[in-house]
Amino acid sequence: MDSVADDSVENGSQVGESEDPKTDREAAKYRRQLRDTEAERDRLLTQVEGYRRAEVERLAGSRLIDGSDVWAGGLQLTDVLADDGSVDPALVRQAVAALAQSRPHWCRQVAAPASAVTSAGKPDASGDQRAATWSDVFTRARSGAVEG
Repeated sequence: MDSVADDSVENGSQVGESEDPKTDREAAKYRRQLRDTEAERDRLLTQVEGYRRAEVERLAGSRLIDGSDVWAGGLQLTDVLADDGSVDPALVRQAVAALAQSRPHWCRQVAAPASAVTSAGKPDASGDQRAATWSDVFTRARSGAVEG
């Protein structure tokens, strides 16, 4: 039962038994406006929640392979919101760090820089070799030398 009906029951009259049909129409108009406003509010809250979730996933994606894994890890949106309702990046970082401890396989692996990897795909452990230049590559190609 809505609040208008509650008021009329308390006053001893029934809804629809008003002496003035204009009052009934006006009350019905305000109830419709209230329902429309509540529906709009709910739609906007859902939209804002989607934006917040996307922001959390974006921030988590800097460390996780799939940023949406934060939800699978048990995180609730309210856990990472600041007092003003915005997403707090520091709280997201803390949550992702905790998740990384329990599920390290969900995290991005940092690859060795390209300059540290040889053509064989293994890290260059020698350290005493100088880096090859394009000139060196063309010289070896002209001479027919093959690296082995």
